[in-house]
Amino acid sequence: MSDSKIKIKTTIRCNNIAPLEHLQYEISSSSLKIAVFANNGSGKTFISRLFRLLEQDETLVVNEKGEFLTDAYLTYGQTKGEFAFKIDDETSVKENISFQINKGVKPTLPTTNYIFHTFNQDYVDKNIRELDYIKDADDESMQGFILGKAHIDVSDDKKKLEEIELSGKKIKDDIISYIEDYKKKHISHIANITRLNEYRTLDPANILKWDGKQLHSLKKTVEEYIKDYDKIKSIPENLPAVQEIAILSIDNDKINTIKELLLKEYTLSNFKEEFKSKIKSKQAFIEEGLKISINNICPFCERPYDNNALAIVDLYTKYITDQEATTINNWMFIISIYQSLSNNSRNWIKKVINKLRSLMIIKQNISYHWKKRLLQM
Repeated sequence: MSDSKIKIKTTIRCNNIAPLEHLQYEISSSSLKIAVFANNGSGKTFISRLFRLLEQDETLVVNEKGEFLTDAYLTYGQTKGEFAFKIDDETSVKENISFQINKGVKPTLPTTNYIFHTFNQDYVDKNIRELDYIKDADDESMQGFILGKAHIDVSDDKKKLEEIELSGKKIKDDIISYIEDYKKKHISHIANITRLNEYRTLDPANILKWDGKQLHSLKKTVEEYIKDYDKIKSIPENLPAVQEIAILSIDNDKINTIKELLLKEYTLSNFKEEFKSKIKSKQAFIEEGLKISINNICPFCERPYDNNALAIVDLYTKYITDQEATTINNWMFIISIYQSLSNNSRNWIKKVINKLRSLMIIKQNISYHWKKRLLQM
């Protein structure tokens, strides 16, 4: 089972304080109740005197003759001493004080978080002497005496504590009121914002428990984020959606085919130029006729071929299969691909132009909306 107690670390440091020439000690505990025991003359009283100085009592520093009582705290032969005291737990530093004692100089004492009361031998001697008690007397004058009872009056401390608590409560109430007013005026009216987890961090209780660590990475102030939200909110909701522009599609296989055809070497056929001219003028018609010709019957006039007609058909067939005819077909294929690419490019450019027009319409609507809003301000 884990230890649930808070771990407290207490550190004390003394340099050139009476017998404590160099003392640095750290105590780990679960309570501020610490007992110190050591041999006589080891420096316990001087440590208590250093804490008593923190009571800010002028009579502990300078006597009636104007002599600095703190000079006696220094190690023999030294003119400068130092004292430091620190308390911290797992959450924060609770006390961190230090001051120097210089011979012949009034020390500058720090303000402390804790209120220190020191009941050492010096305190006893002073308070008993003021009440005319005799230390170490043989009579019964000390019987029934409660140590420093007349001077252990904490009513002022209680009153001061009550004032601090009241002041703290008022400050807390003012902070809560400010947070709630700010949320109401600047944040809570934003649509659906109360459903966000981040909105709950604005609860006064959460803010007051804040440990100083950054909750979110913020690049702007709250006011700047609200302005950004207002800009988004002010955009009209009926604006047409701008569709994504598709990338122009190109068939790379066809491009490679065209490349191969263009790099291929071609030769002229051995048909007479006159015959080739007639064929070229009606090549598509002839090719279709040859495709649908059945049983030596003309597909157009439906008459049987005679010998001359058959000879001509054979010539047509040889020409169609000839390399030059094939080349012409290839070039027709290239032209058709080019036309297809050209049409696709034109259609794509038209789509791009339409998208740009849609963007211009949105820009004009936003510009008009903002001008209208500025006139209303």
